[in-house]
Amino acid sequence: MAVKQLPTRLSELPTFTYTRADRNVSARRGRSLRQRKTSHKAMSVYKGKAEYTRYISQNMIDPANWEGMTAPRTYPTDLNFPADILKAVLYSRKSQRNNSNARATPRKGKCNKPTTSKDPPETAYPIAKEWVTCAFCACSAETSNKLCKCTTSPWSSRSTERWRAQHIELRWISDAVGLGTYALRPLRGGTVLGEYTGELVSGRDVESGYMLAVGNDVNATMGYIDALRVGGWTRFINHSCRPNTYFGTMRVGEELRYVVTASRDVRGEEEVTCDYGRRYWEVQNEKGWWCACGEKGCRFSEAAGRARVEKTARRREGR
Repeated sequence: MAVKQLPTRLSELPTFTYTRADRNVSARRGRSLRQRKTSHKAMSVYKGKAEYTRYISQNMIDPANWEGMTAPRTYPTDLNFPADILKAVLYSRKSQRNNSNARATPRKGKCNKPTTSKDPPETAYPIAKEWVTCAFCACSAETSNKLCKCTTSPWSSRSTERWRAQHIELRWISDAVGLGTYALRPLRGGTVLGEYTGELVSGRDVESGYMLAVGNDVNATMGYIDALRVGGWTRFINHSCRPNTYFGTMRVGEELRYVVTASRDVRGEEEVTCDYGRRYWEVQNEKGWWCACGEKGCRFSEAAGRARVEKTARRREGR
């Protein structure tokens, strides 16, 4: 699934709808009060302007975000920049740094479409160990000329709005938290629930809380997936210090994909959550924003944050 260019008019893309329990309203005499739920379209604030959040099932790119940018010196010569960044990050920097040789003959899986060694590219780049195996066909490829041509992911049926509408509901939680994602049906642990998609951006002059770093096997960031304006339902997953999903990466054919996997069984009506990580909350805490997950032992609440600051100050005083 190659990165496509964003449509000129984002209004061509569908919107996200969420439910909100506004207030208790009176029912007929003799019956208890009930909550009235209303439906709304999800909004984002982009460059100071509010606009609807749009749904996409794959990553897209706006060339304007990359004007004046040049490819890194180590960027593979046979790939386009920046459109092929999700392919470039597959190529191992550890192997190149250690001058190790990739195995010549890969293991074969159910896919019968790897390129042959008779017609290799000019340079056969080593593939990072963690992404040697294709998530769809299970073919193993240790060099770039052995990569299969798969484009369909095993979770493709769960990357549709139809699946989302049957299994995940977007709900307004509170003014402090905003929207959240809730399981309408039980979700089995170990299942890939969806893919994190959005705009492929350089990170220059972008202020967004929905940016996921795209890095290689030595943690060098080559770009970001920004789901502020466009993305899938996974962009609405809230943080929890006791999450039931986690973010991970898998290779499909010639591209790296970022996916959300259930770390345990998720009950129906339970909120789907993930851990944003210490680095994210350290930045937010400096701005005076604190975790509001409400879990016992929350690591990033205001109280926990101030305790860390005091601990650091005491450590410095003792030096």
